Amino acid sequence: MDETRRARHDLRHHLRALQGYVDKKDLASLASYLQDYSKSIPAEALSDYCGNCAVNSLLCYYAEKAASTGIRMHISFCALTDTPILEPDFCVILGNLLENAVDACRKNAGGGSPLISVRAARAGSHMFTITVDNTCSVSPAFLEDRILSSKHESFGIGTDSVLNIARRYNGDARFEWKDNVFFASVMLNP
Repeated sequence: MDETRRARHDLRHHLRALQGYVDKKDLASLASYLQDYSKSIPAEALSDYCGNCAVNSLLCYYAEKAASTGIRMHISFCALTDTPILEPDFCVILGNLLENAVDACRKNAGGGSPLISVRAARAGSHMFTITVDNTCSVSPAFLEDRILSSKHESFGIGTDSVLNIARRYNGDARFEWKDNVFFASVMLNP
């Protein structure tokens, strides 16, 4: 965890250096810097799950975070090319679901082997489905089909955000707990 925090802290410095090379159009120095920097990145962080840089970065970050706490993660992602879904929206959905899954596995493993399963697939020419399922020995609190936060006294901000984005794309988000597994399912139909 300390190493991950340090890397996130240092990333802003790397981004400034990279932007300086881009601003000067110094591609040779940029390539050299990236080559040197890539040697310091853990192997898990270099996985290519989907071909989309932003989404892949999120997947790599949470895969590394899960692995560092003993959580297994299975990831199956379709290619995210030619999609009308805005990249920031996709990242908000995925980031909220993965953050919740890692937190739930860490808190409520129930003595078993914690596992997170992440899937994104196309259904037809436009529809996307995203599922993030995780082991969780304790059911989250539900009120009126919404999840109450375990961090404060109100509804979960992340799950509400996921639902709101899904609805903007003519879709839906469903959350369910059954047999020590929490199921998060999102359908986007732009």
